[in-house]
Amino acid sequence: MNDSQQHNSGPTPDAVHNRGGAPGPQQEIDGRPHPAWDAFHPYAALVPRKRKWVVCLLSLLIPGTGHFYLGLMQKGLTVMLLIIMDIFAIVHFSINMSSIPLITLLALFLPIIYFYSLFDALLSTDKVNAYRYAPAPRPDGSPGEWSGEARNPAQSQPYIGWLLVAVGGLFFVFSAKPDWISFVLDKMGTMIGGMILIGIGLVLFLRKSKPK
Repeated sequence: MNDSQQHNSGPTPDAVHNRGGAPGPQQEIDGRPHPAWDAFHPYAALVPRKRKWVVCLLSLLIPGTGHFYLGLMQKGLTVMLLIIMDIFAIVHFSINMSSIPLITLLALFLPIIYFYSLFDALLSTDKVNAYRYAPAPRPDGSPGEWSGEARNPAQSQPYIGWLLVAVGGLFFVFSAKPDWISFVLDKMGTMIGGMILIGIGLVLFLRKSKPK
């Protein structure tokens, strides 16, 4: 039997059962099935879906734990570190009787971080579930190797290392209590808070304006 007869004797792409949300009809690359279809073995169907109500409950109780449930460890740790830093700054400036507007600004950060963590975790649930059965594409756009899990949402992020360095540096500076840091916070505390907000806005704007 020649190659053409073997190809015709097999099932047509439209007749292939699309199991588990596989990406389209079965395709062949160099005579082999598409990597996404290779992954649909009995064990792949046992990968549990992430439930939104669990994510919502965890994020409401302790911000960041919803990301942990999704496997987004670095995002969850970032949220927890931001809340810890904010509470530490509020207590520190309240004890030292620093600028009232700065303390108010830091207090307003808490609900912002809290609700951002909640809604980001809910939106990330769909991404994590969608990537369970999706092939990971190569940079040139061609189909890549099967990943088996949501690699893209949970991939390593470099900013967590810099955040840890920044947190450690701030704790070191505030524990040493140099004279210049007290002078800067007393005279320019509110201005520093405004500059931080402007910097965050510029970073978000530049990220959104990048061509995809």
